[in-house]
This record gives sequence, structure tokens and C-alpha cells, in this order.
Amino acid sequence: MKAYKHRNRYGDIHTFTPTEDGNILWEGNFEYSRYGWTHSLDAINMVDPSGGPYIAQGELSSMIHPDIKFKTVSHFEEITEVIDEEERAVAYKIILVDLIGETNE
Repeated sequence: MKAYKHRNRYGDIHTFTPTEDGNILWEGNFEYSRYGWTHSLDAINMVDPSGGPYIAQGELSSMIHPDIKFKTVSHFEEITEVIDEEERAVAYKIILVDLIGETNE
């Protein structure tokens, strides 16, 4: 499956690439973003970069990548790099689950 590109309202390009383990790698501009956490604070369950797209736990995978169907977002794993001596989010791995509840981890 090929990557799907989305241009947000500020013109930033976000790329959604299917991974071999059945999840999605989300790359884009996360410099100014909002995040949501589970009640136990052990997992990110919502990411909202400035200009979008807003993606949260429970969202259908086909709304993120049109070729990935019958899955929902479980949570996000942050991928960081050190930029100008500061650790920053540069991508997120979107962990998907089947609609019947099996995880792709």
C-alpha cells in the first residue's frame, strides 16, 4: 500500500504510511500540537497539530488512509528527534485495532 498525503488548512503536508505491522506512520509538522492522554496517563489517545488533522482514539482507519479498512485507532506512539538541542515529536505511529478488538502490536 502506498502513502496517503493530506494538506491541512495551513498548507502543511501530513503523510500517512502503512507499516509492515499493520499500523500507520504519521509524519508532518507537530511543532504546535495539542495532545490527549488516557486516564492513567500511560498512552496518547489524541493528537491535534495546528491546522489539523485532528485524530483521536476510536477514529476509523479509513478516515486516515482510504485503503485501510475495518480498524480503529487505539493509541499513538511518539517518535522524537533532538532538534536544536531540544527533543521534539517528528512523527507518530498510529496503533490500530481491528473493529472486533485485536491490536496490531
